[in-house]
Amino acid sequence: MPIVERIESWSGQDVLDSGGEKVGRLDEVYYDPATSEPMLLSVKHGLLGRQVALIPAAEAVLSRDYVRVPYSAEQIERAQRGRVEAELSGEQIAAVGALFGVALPSSGPLYSASLIKRRHAEAEEARQHAQTLGLEAGRRKEEAEDAREHADAAAEQAHGAEREHEQAQADALEARRRETSDQPPSPQ
Repeated sequence: MPIVERIESWSGQDVLDSGGEKVGRLDEVYYDPATSEPMLLSVKHGLLGRQVALIPAAEAVLSRDYVRVPYSAEQIERAQRGRVEAELSGEQIAAVGALFGVALPSSGPLYSASLIKRRHAEAEEARQHAQTLGLEAGRRKEEAEDAREHADAAAEQAHGAEREHEQAQADALEARRRETSDQPPSPQ
């Protein structure tokens, strides 16, 4: 399917059948994760757009105002479902292929464009969070190194103070010893 821009950007556009009649609006595009190719289109139709049909994306043609698919309104009507999940299984894909008589190269799962977009956003958010955590870890490492340097300096000061204290005690003991040796003997 030659597409100038990503087909999911056409969400909400009219979908026309092979006869040019409107059959609904493009709701979602499902991609094969292995090839990143659009495989199925989800088309909302019916009263208030409550019915959804899955249609093969191959040979869909984008026009200025619509997406045209090479299937009849009757085929699309038979493909209707009440609700479609963001991830389609191999069985669902095979059923759509059988209904439209096309071989879909994917055995599943297929992911909707909105699911892919959400997962990319979550991955980007996780990457940014990891980057923030990495910066925080680096800041904390620097703080720990600064604290270790301060602790080492404080330990060195404490060791020096202890040596000074020991020296002062030794000097005081020496001074007392001299005092007692310099005093005349006391009369008895």
